[in-house]
Amino acid sequence: EIISIEDLIGKMSKGYVLNNVELLLEFYEVYKSITPLAEQQDFEQFGNWAKMLLQDFNEIDRYLLKPEHVFNYLKDIDDINHWSVKAEDRSKLIENYISFWDQLPTYYNALKKHLESLGVGYQGMVYRQAVANLDQFMVEYPNKQYYFAGFNALNQAEEKIIQQLLKSGRAEVFWDADAHFLSDVDHGAGYFARRIKQNWSYYKSYPYQWIVDEFKQEKQIEIISTPKSVGQAKIVGTLVEDLQKQTGNLQKTAVVLADENLLIPVLYALPHSVPSLNITMGYDSRSNPVQLFFTKFFKMQVNALTRGKNKCVYYHKEVLDVLSHPLIEGLAQTKDIVAEINKRNLSFFELQKLHFNTEENTLLHLIVKPWDEGIDAVIQSIEQIVFEIRHYLRNQKDDVSLTFLYAFHQVWNQIKNYQAKYGVITDPQQLQTIYKQVADLAEVSFEGEPLEGLQVMGVLESRVLDFDTVIITSLNEGKL
Repeated sequence: EIISIEDLIGKMSKGYVLNNVELLLEFYEVYKSITPLAEQQDFEQFGNWAKMLLQDFNEIDRYLLKPEHVFNYLKDIDDINHWSVKAEDRSKLIENYISFWDQLPTYYNALKKHLESLGVGYQGMVYRQAVANLDQFMVEYPNKQYYFAGFNALNQAEEKIIQQLLKSGRAEVFWDADAHFLSDVDHGAGYFARRIKQNWSYYKSYPYQWIVDEFKQEKQIEIISTPKSVGQAKIVGTLVEDLQKQTGNLQKTAVVLADENLLIPVLYALPHSVPSLNITMGYDSRSNPVQLFFTKFFKMQVNALTRGKNKCVYYHKEVLDVLSHPLIEGLAQTKDIVAEINKRNLSFFELQKLHFNTEENTLLHLIVKPWDEGIDAVIQSIEQIVFEIRHYLRNQKDDVSLTFLYAFHQVWNQIKNYQAKYGVITDPQQLQTIYKQVADLAEVSFEGEPLEGLQVMGVLESRVLDFDTVIITSLNEGKL
């Protein structure tokens, strides 16, 4: 059985890790339950600081820190920063800011209690629980042996778990560290490997596996200059095609992208002859073309609602941004509407007064339909739009766009479930606010075969992996 460290931690803790979107929505419910109604912020204001606070909660638990010590330390720092302001001279803004730091332990404990009652948690919380359950876990699985491979920088919880399994004779760790970095005390690349080798008591009695000497070996390096980012993507496609002709397969070839925004150009530049492909890197959801379309769509519909008292009044630039978007332009057959808006030089108008027929095109009908029938109808309408686009992309066999659409649909399902559970969204403006806050947390995950074909990854994902041929893009100052 081959599993990730996260899966092992999940088994030890017996807890389910919420994704970032679900966690933020649950935290908002906790926040409202412990904050007086007059002091409550709307979701947009809340989300601006809550996302950062959740990251801090996660780090506190992953590194097994004492929360009360961390919060007291942060409070003391804030007091020092405002020591020169007398209590009677403090403005309302300063008072609110200082009181926020006093609330951190309350937020932390209330969120933890709420998530425990649901049997779920965030990653750090699950890690802390796994450490607490480790002895019981070892009793439940007395004959299980563990082999850890591919690790470098570990958090405190991971270190504690692995060290205890090593001491009990139930585990082995294979580090694959290079002798050059281990011996050079000033080299940052070997910092974690050196610290583990020196500080773990296990390695005072047992060998440190494995130490290799690859860095000093002779290598063939070719530097290719190109003026534009798109030029890099095209060169990568050409290099991959040449390598495939020379070697017959791409099993030992990796494309490492220092700039993740190059992912889409590189994917479209790869030759069709590449039989299989695996992508292991994060992709910024704000660059997701499907998400960008729906952001414009939200803006168009919500602004139209706020302009008119009893009717939806649309602005031509917002409408053209939506109808001219390449994701739906062909499917919705929007050219006639766009042409009419431009010909009549319209600025603000009602879409229903334009001369076009939406009965034969379901997607177009859903896009131009005003959001004036209640929030449930709006949520259902967006879901129908997703299904229409999905059907079209499947026929076009556009797997890349389908992946982006799937990422959006996951976020939308979470918002829909949140509304079904709590019923707090009452109008399209609130819906847009919640979507804007959670959309940035969405992750675009590409599926592939990790043991087969060409590997495309970011710099961080390439650690402790070995390939015969590595193509690295964006070797520019400020990028790498």
